[in-house]
Amino acid sequence: MLPALNLTLGITCSLVPICENMFCQLVFIALHVLFPIPFEKWMRGALFKEDLHIIVLISSSFDQTVIQWDYSDGVALKTYHLYFAIHGLLAPKWKTNIFLAIKQTSTEGFELVQFVLPNHPSAQKIATKTVLHRIARRERSVALGCNSEYVASIHGRTLSIYSFKKEFNKEHKIEKGKLFTCVSCHPTEYCIVTGCDDGNIYFWWNFLRSKRVVRTVNHWHALSVRALTFTQEGSYLLSGGHECVLVKWQCNTQHKDFLPRLGAPICHVTCSQDNTVYATSHTDNVIQLISSNFKILQVYQGLTRGHLDHQLVNPCSTGLLVDPRTKALVTNGKPGHLQFYSLHGDKQLFSLDIVCQNYISPENLEHPLVLTEIENAAFDGTGDWLATVERRSDNETAEEIRLKFWWYSKESHTYILNTSVDLPHQEKINTLKFRPEATAGNSMTVTTSDDGKFKLWTLVDDTDIYRSNQCWNCDSVGFYKNYSAKDADFSDDGSVLGVAFGASVTLWDPETNALKMTLSCCGYEDNVRQLLFGKESSCHLLVCTTYKKILVWNLLSGALYWTVPLDGALLVRSPSDDFVAAFSRQCDLFIFKLTDSSPIYMRRAVLRSHVIGGVFIPHLTNNQSLKDEWLPWQQNAQLYFMNKDQELLTIQTEKQAVQQTGTTTTMGMTQNLPDTPFSQLIAHHKKTGVVRNTAKTLQGKVGQPESEVIEEMLHTPAHVLPPVGALCTALIKSLLIDAKKSNQFQEEDDSDTDQHGSELDPNSESHMQIDLASQHTESYHQNNTTDAHVLRTSEVQLSLNKSIDRTTDTEVTDYEYLQKVATEDYIWLSNALCKS
Repeated sequence: MLPALNLTLGITCSLVPICENMFCQLVFIALHVLFPIPFEKWMRGALFKEDLHIIVLISSSFDQTVIQWDYSDGVALKTYHLYFAIHGLLAPKWKTNIFLAIKQTSTEGFELVQFVLPNHPSAQKIATKTVLHRIARRERSVALGCNSEYVASIHGRTLSIYSFKKEFNKEHKIEKGKLFTCVSCHPTEYCIVTGCDDGNIYFWWNFLRSKRVVRTVNHWHALSVRALTFTQEGSYLLSGGHECVLVKWQCNTQHKDFLPRLGAPICHVTCSQDNTVYATSHTDNVIQLISSNFKILQVYQGLTRGHLDHQLVNPCSTGLLVDPRTKALVTNGKPGHLQFYSLHGDKQLFSLDIVCQNYISPENLEHPLVLTEIENAAFDGTGDWLATVERRSDNETAEEIRLKFWWYSKESHTYILNTSVDLPHQEKINTLKFRPEATAGNSMTVTTSDDGKFKLWTLVDDTDIYRSNQCWNCDSVGFYKNYSAKDADFSDDGSVLGVAFGASVTLWDPETNALKMTLSCCGYEDNVRQLLFGKESSCHLLVCTTYKKILVWNLLSGALYWTVPLDGALLVRSPSDDFVAAFSRQCDLFIFKLTDSSPIYMRRAVLRSHVIGGVFIPHLTNNQSLKDEWLPWQQNAQLYFMNKDQELLTIQTEKQAVQQTGTTTTMGMTQNLPDTPFSQLIAHHKKTGVVRNTAKTLQGKVGQPESEVIEEMLHTPAHVLPPVGALCTALIKSLLIDAKKSNQFQEEDDSDTDQHGSELDPNSESHMQIDLASQHTESYHQNNTTDAHVLRTSEVQLSLNKSIDRTTDTEVTDYEYLQKVATEDYIWLSNALCKS
């Protein structure tokens, strides 16, 4: 009996809610991680309130509930049931318990309703009042006015305003052929700003009077305006759109400042409460923090989302790959880039620019620009080499195809271009794969194309008189009849190459490029779409898929081993064992062991959209607590797969999900709160109350070269040495020893004192100095003087007395006294040295 599994979301595109400040939006993006909200509920709104000196986070979702959270502790305080799905949430400032929600009335219709949260969540029914009947679902289509006295909404070419004080609404329309895209309200004045699909920005005044409405137009954007917001005092207006440019308008003078090349179209923009930081949200799942003088402060990058039209059709043309060095997920990122994303650390490591071309927004969204995109990528077994294929085809000019080989530089910790081949094939390249690591020293890569050929590329010596180098060169070319070469794969030991031609699978010797065997699927009408060699104990098996079946061949006998009917299967092979995952066109998941036609695991309708790629990510560590919960096919690697909606998902047990998110959900949120003057004062006292051991360990005896201070003094030229008084402090500090090692030196001093103490003569000069020092010490205590010379002499007397009579208490006093000595001024010592 298999354990029940939960489908957990690995990475999703962030949904930005209706919020009044940047902090709310940033917190909402991480809300699924910080608070234990089920995945099926799909949160649609979040905002902050202050209730009895407690910061309360209020969230809404499609499950018809509104939840109040204690933001500091991450604990749900109250849960309210509204009995309708909530698509957005707003909170006016003039009432604490009144909220506005976006409610769906029909398939395409939405309305804005007002409701009051009762004091007790157990209320059977919450009364609602419709404020605006026809609004758009988008978050940027609704905005609250100054002091929350009115609310503005857009729908099509209609601007609707509702006044809470006068309790009536007004509507204004723009010319036919234009559509509103976003709306924002001035924070202190009765002014509304709307953006249109033609790039115009409209300022509305006197809008509560339909006959005397005043409207002005500002224009800079060539494409539709997607985001508008005012600064906190209303002096500036921020706008953004498809041009990837943040525009800052001065409201009175219409002066404009620009921040270009932000990487992707802007879909949201907001301003902090102190007007020092702006935040922009982009269509590629990026949030950027920008200073008021237009300097990028921080970039929050998730799994990059494809936002262009061709990316929406095929978001990951390279498939899902694994970087052998970092065990990171590698797939398509920004246009012309590969992104390296760590699923274990949940962060993007870096983005590799393959095409080296800047993204330029089109002049017309109906006629987008044709960009050069990465269609294939592959790593060798060690991660030392990366191969990519880029292609540009606009059906008007000559097709551009480039095969590039990159080698990993350990000095710069990135991939550097080694070889670039223009037009390696005459038509589209279908497959790019490296020969396995087992044949290191004879590196080889295979490419297949619709031109009917496959090519083998090898690493050759390219050394000349100027440098020592290696490059990649085409070693041999193969073809089979007049069929297009589709998928290809190497065997586990690299001795056999399999290439699919139509309904046949051909087996080749990669060393001699000689055809060894042909496996024909003549009994089936479909062509071979994908082929993979088995691993480990199944290395003699070859699995291939058609549009209707999965077939497994035994290469030792050349016979069909088993077959299973499966519509449009996508295969994902485990890197270190003989398990294969298969996704059907109906989004069913099957896990097979190649030696058996019966699946060892099956899950129906694992997704609602088509699966476009999958990969097994190896585990970083063998966590024994989680290993007991892993299924047999999860022992060495975790399966991740992506659907057409660009959601990356995985299969986990309930215990695995709890253990991975438990440390995050129980984490306190107080560290995210801004510091208050009182908290800073308390923190200062806590720091100053701690006694730290700043004494350095004495590596050698005084005068030996091991002392860093002595070495510095000896190696520095005399004419550039600072005054002797400046060197005394560093010298004394270097002589201080650690408290843990003080006993060792003190025992040595005791033994020296016992041996030489009897040799002291009462009439000797040293004894007279000690008596003189004791007299100075008594004089110091009586007169409370601060004479530096007397103080230093008394310190010598104290240290000698303690060296004769050692106890545990005096050892601690010795160390504390030396610490005090290190902070004193030693000008008297420099003067004495100069006189001598």
